Amino acid sequence: HGIDISDEMVKLGRQRLKGSQFSFHVLKNGDLPFSDGSFDLVYSMHVFQHMPKSSFRRLMPEIARVLKPGGLFLFHIMYPYTLRRKLQAVFGVDQLSFRHFISVISEKGQKRVETYRRRYYTHGQIEQILDHNGMRLVNRVRLAPKKRYLWNLAERA
Repeated sequence: HGIDISDEMVKLGRQRLKGSQFSFHVLKNGDLPFSDGSFDLVYSMHVFQHMPKSSFRRLMPEIARVLKPGGLFLFHIMYPYTLRRKLQAVFGVDQLSFRHFISVISEKGQKRVETYRRRYYTHGQIEQILDHNGMRLVNRVRLAPKKRYLWNLAERA
Protein backbone atom coordinates (compact mmCIF):
# COMPACT_ATOMS: atom_id res chain seq x y z
CA HIS A 1 0.00 0.00 0.00
CA GLY A 2 1.20 3.51 -0.76
CA ILE A 3 -0.12 6.64 0.90
CA ASP A 4 0.27 10.32 0.07
CA ILE A 5 -1.52 13.54 0.94
CA SER A 6 -1.57 14.53 -2.72
CA ASP A 7 -4.34 13.30 -5.01
CA GLU A 8 -1.99 13.91 -7.93
CA MET A 9 0.81 11.75 -6.49
CA VAL A 10 -1.61 8.92 -5.74
CA LYS A 11 -2.93 9.16 -9.31
CA LEU A 12 0.63 9.01 -10.66
CA GLY A 13 1.44 5.96 -8.51
CA ARG A 14 -1.66 4.18 -9.75
CA GLN A 15 -0.76 4.94 -13.37
CA ARG A 16 2.86 3.80 -13.02
CA LEU A 17 1.97 0.55 -11.26
CA LYS A 18 -1.28 -0.21 -13.06
CA GLY A 19 -2.07 -3.90 -13.00
CA SER A 20 0.24 -4.60 -10.06
CA GLN A 21 -0.59 -5.83 -6.58
CA PHE A 22 -0.02 -2.33 -5.14
CA SER A 23 -2.78 0.00 -4.07
CA PHE A 24 -2.59 3.71 -3.35
CA HIS A 25 -4.54 5.82 -0.89
CA VAL A 26 -4.91 9.53 -0.22
CA LEU A 27 -4.37 10.40 3.44
CA LYS A 28 -7.41 12.31 4.69
CA ASN A 29 -7.45 14.09 8.06
CA GLY A 30 -4.41 12.11 9.23
CA ASP A 31 -6.43 8.88 9.53
CA LEU A 32 -4.84 5.80 7.98
CA PRO A 33 -7.48 3.76 6.11
CA PHE A 34 -6.49 0.41 7.68
CA SER A 35 -7.63 -1.77 10.56
CA ASP A 36 -5.72 -2.00 13.83
CA GLY A 37 -2.69 -4.29 13.63
CA SER A 38 -2.75 -4.57 9.82
CA PHE A 39 0.99 -4.37 9.14
CA ASP A 40 4.26 -5.99 10.16
CA LEU A 41 6.18 -3.04 8.71
CA VAL A 42 5.44 0.62 8.07
CA TYR A 43 8.05 2.44 5.99
CA SER A 44 8.36 6.17 5.44
CA MET A 45 10.83 8.05 3.24
CA HIS A 46 11.09 11.81 2.64
CA VAL A 47 7.89 12.58 4.55
CA PHE A 48 8.14 13.80 8.12
CA GLN A 49 10.61 16.63 7.60
CA HIS A 50 8.11 18.20 5.19
CA MET A 51 5.07 17.95 7.49
CA PRO A 52 4.13 20.50 10.10
CA LYS A 53 5.24 19.10 13.46
CA SER A 54 1.62 19.00 14.64
CA SER A 55 0.71 16.74 11.69
CA PHE A 56 3.66 14.45 12.41
CA ARG A 57 2.62 14.12 16.06
CA ARG A 58 -1.00 13.44 15.01
CA LEU A 59 0.08 10.72 12.54
CA MET A 60 2.30 8.78 14.97
CA PRO A 61 -0.58 7.21 16.96
CA GLU A 62 -2.10 6.10 13.64
CA ILE A 63 1.16 4.43 12.63
CA ALA A 64 1.35 2.66 15.99
CA ARG A 65 -2.31 1.63 15.64
CA VAL A 66 -1.90 -0.06 12.25
CA LEU A 67 1.27 -1.91 13.32
CA LYS A 68 0.96 -5.39 14.78
CA PRO A 69 2.49 -5.83 18.24
CA GLY A 70 6.21 -6.27 17.59
CA GLY A 71 5.76 -4.63 14.17
CA LEU A 72 8.51 -2.37 12.85
CA PHE A 73 8.44 1.26 11.77
CA LEU A 74 11.34 2.27 9.51
CA PHE A 75 11.68 5.97 8.77
CA HIS A 76 14.20 8.73 8.35
CA ILE A 77 14.34 12.24 9.67
CA MET A 78 16.71 15.11 9.00
CA TYR A 79 18.40 16.10 12.23
CA PRO A 80 19.38 19.73 12.96
CA TYR A 81 23.07 18.96 13.20
CA THR A 82 23.16 17.51 9.68
CA LEU A 83 22.30 20.92 8.22
CA ARG A 84 24.83 22.60 10.51
CA ARG A 85 27.59 20.24 9.35
CA LYS A 86 26.72 20.83 5.72
CA LEU A 87 26.79 24.62 6.15
CA GLN A 88 30.06 24.41 8.04
CA ALA A 89 31.63 22.28 5.31
CA VAL A 90 30.32 24.28 2.35
CA PHE A 91 30.36 27.84 3.67
CA GLY A 92 32.68 27.65 6.67
CA VAL A 93 29.80 28.77 8.91
CA ASP A 94 30.60 28.56 12.62
CA GLN A 95 28.18 27.81 15.48
CA LEU A 96 27.09 31.40 16.18
CA SER A 97 26.64 32.36 12.57
CA PHE A 98 24.80 29.08 11.98
CA ARG A 99 22.21 30.08 14.59
CA HIS A 100 21.90 33.53 13.01
CA PHE A 101 21.63 31.99 9.54
CA ILE A 102 18.84 29.64 10.66
CA SER A 103 16.92 32.45 12.35
CA VAL A 104 17.15 34.57 9.20
CA ILE A 105 16.05 31.88 6.74
CA SER A 106 13.30 30.49 8.95
CA GLU A 107 11.64 33.72 10.08
CA LYS A 108 12.19 36.54 7.59
CA GLY A 109 10.62 36.91 4.21
CA GLN A 110 10.25 33.25 3.38
CA LYS A 111 7.49 32.57 0.88
CA ARG A 112 7.98 28.83 0.49
CA VAL A 113 5.26 26.28 0.00
CA GLU A 114 4.39 24.94 3.46
CA THR A 115 5.00 21.30 2.52
CA TYR A 116 8.54 22.05 1.33
CA ARG A 117 9.75 23.77 4.48
CA ARG A 118 11.91 21.32 6.40
CA ARG A 119 11.36 20.47 10.03
CA TYR A 120 14.12 19.07 12.17
CA TYR A 121 13.90 16.77 15.17
CA THR A 122 16.56 15.93 17.72
CA HIS A 123 17.23 12.35 18.77
CA GLY A 124 15.55 13.08 22.10
CA GLN A 125 12.41 14.45 20.44
CA ILE A 126 12.10 11.39 18.21
CA GLU A 127 12.54 9.00 21.12
CA GLN A 128 9.97 10.93 23.18
CA ILE A 129 7.41 10.87 20.35
CA LEU A 130 7.95 7.15 19.77
CA ASP A 131 7.69 6.36 23.48
CA HIS A 132 4.52 8.44 23.82
CA ASN A 133 2.95 6.28 21.08
CA GLY A 134 3.91 2.87 22.44
CA MET A 135 6.99 2.38 20.29
CA ARG A 136 10.64 2.13 21.17
CA LEU A 137 13.71 2.96 19.15
CA VAL A 138 15.55 -0.24 18.22
CA ASN A 139 18.30 1.14 16.02
CA ARG A 140 19.48 4.26 14.25
CA VAL A 141 21.75 3.92 11.24
CA ARG A 142 23.35 6.10 8.59
CA LEU A 143 23.45 4.13 5.35
CA ALA A 144 26.46 5.95 3.91
CA PRO A 145 29.21 7.97 5.61
CA LYS A 146 28.24 11.39 4.27
CA LYS A 147 24.47 11.01 4.03
CA ARG A 148 22.43 13.56 5.95
CA TYR A 149 19.59 11.20 6.75
CA LEU A 150 19.63 8.80 9.64
CA TRP A 151 17.29 5.86 9.40
CA ASN A 152 15.36 5.02 12.55
CA LEU A 153 13.97 1.59 13.30
CA ALA A 154 11.27 1.48 15.96
CA GLU A 155 9.25 -1.40 17.30
CA ARG A 156 5.67 -1.32 18.53
CA ALA A 157 5.28 -2.64 22.06
